[in-house]
Amino acid sequence: MPDILMTRIDNRLVHGQVGVAWTTALPGVNLIVVADDLAAADPLQQSLMTATAKSSGCGIRFFTLDKTIAVIHKASASQHIFLVVRNPQSARKLVEGGVPIDKLCIGNMHVGPGKEVTGDVHVYMDEKDKEDLRAIRAKGVDVYIQIAPGDHKLDFDKYPMVPALQAVCRAKNIFYKEERTSMQITLVQGLLIALLVFICAIDKHMETFMWFRPLVVAFFTGIILGDVQLGMQAGAVAELSYLGLLTVGGTVPPDPLFAGLMTTVLAYTTGCDVNTALGLAVPFALIGQWINTGTNTFYAGFLPKVDKCAAAGDEKGIAKVMYTGWILYAAMFALAAFLSTYALQSGISAFVAAFPEWLVHGFEVAGGLMPAVGLALLLVVMLKKENAAYLLAGFVIMVITNCQNILPIAVIAGCIAYVNFTRDLETAKLTAASAATAAQEGDFEDGI
Repeated sequence: MPDILMTRIDNRLVHGQVGVAWTTALPGVNLIVVADDLAAADPLQQSLMTATAKSSGCGIRFFTLDKTIAVIHKASASQHIFLVVRNPQSARKLVEGGVPIDKLCIGNMHVGPGKEVTGDVHVYMDEKDKEDLRAIRAKGVDVYIQIAPGDHKLDFDKYPMVPALQAVCRAKNIFYKEERTSMQITLVQGLLIALLVFICAIDKHMETFMWFRPLVVAFFTGIILGDVQLGMQAGAVAELSYLGLLTVGGTVPPDPLFAGLMTTVLAYTTGCDVNTALGLAVPFALIGQWINTGTNTFYAGFLPKVDKCAAAGDEKGIAKVMYTGWILYAAMFALAAFLSTYALQSGISAFVAAFPEWLVHGFEVAGGLMPAVGLALLLVVMLKKENAAYLLAGFVIMVITNCQNILPIAVIAGCIAYVNFTRDLETAKLTAASAATAAQEGDFEDGI
């Protein structure tokens, strides 16, 4: 009998959560079997998932559902298998086909028409999904929801989320969206987004309040669209991508304002997850970059006027030119935002919908890598050799404890930071006092 350690349902099949977190949590696993008809016929998907599996030291196989049923009993005793399927229908077919599954873990199941959130914000089901899962459970299989290894197991047939919170979210339609597929942005929402971008673009030009950062832009975009949770998720992944990205000299990075905005908008209008949306938002961030460069170049033509006003001592004239430039700059951003989010949304959604699944998965992988690149850039800029020990200690703690809640580690890090701050403050005071004493002694010795 094949040694199947666990079977998991995941819309994305093998990604970081499956290929790293779960393979680490399952003792002895050395082979991932992907049972999916589409993936078995798609070399690109296979190459992407293979790279993820190799990073955790596991082998990987891609079979159709029928082939999985036919060959799974031929597995060697040395093969400890992690079986991954796309949906409950696939899992049911395997169980009814004789595959010896005793544990079925429900992971990410994306939003879709007629599906509603079940147990966890990452799991959306309709009655057909539940019917298939009940049929599997009736055969003695332990069926449960568990997104990450450290999460509690949840019953798919119940709603463990706090009912009052769920009811409030649905009634308010603010922090929760039961369905995001094919959502449309209204004219009012488009105008509000344009106004938001106008304000944030002025702030971006002045760099005063940092309202142009993805975290802020995405949050307020989520409020406008009626899905704050989505805005916070999109803002978080986009902000991570820009942590270490600096404007140095004449370099102009892809625009963070448009990155945060379009990550939220694309996730809202296409129904894709935020990682995929972040990858899809890159061209729009480049458009923001071009607008920034183009308007600044155009604004350079006003400089002779500023020189004349300065020579004549005309402060009002200088202020008028400056305000004109700010308004022009912000207006270009607002216009581009209105076109991208409202006027052209149908064309953009149709264009994204035409992408083959392997390409969407590629955007998802790329979007998932961008926060890691942002963190790496930040470490290159900020990491000092005296702080490397803290980074290594935090990494070891997370790996050994397999902790899914970073709040305790963040509190410990805050305490260490406070201790270091007070120590550095005392050192600075002692250094200043020593310098003052040395200066007095020097004055006396020099006779000046």
